[in-house]
Amino acid sequence: MKSLALVLVLAAAPAFSEEPEKEFRYNGNGYGYFTAGGCQHGYALYGGGGGAEGLVWRGLIVGAEGGYQQFSDHWGFGTFLLDTGYHFVNRKRPQKVDPFVVGGLGIAAGNGGFAGAMTLGGGVIYWFKPRIGIRTEARMNSAGEEGMFVFRVGVSFR
Repeated sequence: MKSLALVLVLAAAPAFSEEPEKEFRYNGNGYGYFTAGGCQHGYALYGGGGGAEGLVWRGLIVGAEGGYQQFSDHWGFGTFLLDTGYHFVNRKRPQKVDPFVVGGLGIAAGNGGFAGAMTLGGGVIYWFKPRIGIRTEARMNSAGEEGMFVFRVGVSFR
């Protein structure tokens, strides 16, 4: 009987020594982006920035981002926004395509001082590696009385 117990313990030992496979859980991502677009007055706009967002419940996200944009007439401004939105993904199963919508409020600072800022848009992240993806999106932004429509392309990390 003792030898049977010893055999069972020795046979089970490798199962305890193996590292268990880590379960996938999508908790959020960080990103950097380049943006280009135009304003309501017809000036071209370009810039860049970055941010991070965390999934707090199902696909609901809360995040923050900052960036700098400059118009073709050389007037520029920086923004800081607090975002909320939704990613249409299953957090427990990796997916290559990650569509999302986002909106946010914040502050813009530029040549004319400070003003309120807001954004509303959506896009998709294509995860070509488990932790690296291409982020593309379209947004409507405002800073003070200035309205803009922009496209953004960037890299996301999770």
